Amino acid sequence: MKIAAAQIGCTPGDLEANLRTVNDFASRAKDSGAELIVFPEMIDTGYSMPVIQKHATSWSEGAVPQLQKTAKQLSLAI
Repeated sequence: MKIAAAQIGCTPGDLEANLRTVNDFASRAKDSGAELIVFPEMIDTGYSMPVIQKHATSWSEGAVPQLQKTAKQLSLAI
């Protein structure tokens, strides 16, 4: 199994920009033959407690559905 590790920064509080970055790195990982890509924790909101509290959502909202969609489209574990 080929695993990709994405060491990337994110924009605190900018969910859309962060998900675009995740999608870009996931696509590049898939193109290079990876079956799994791992990202730093809190890649959706950034690691800032005030930002996390402001953007907190349930698992069925926020970044999770988009990450599931990306994983399914690319046949790639995230």
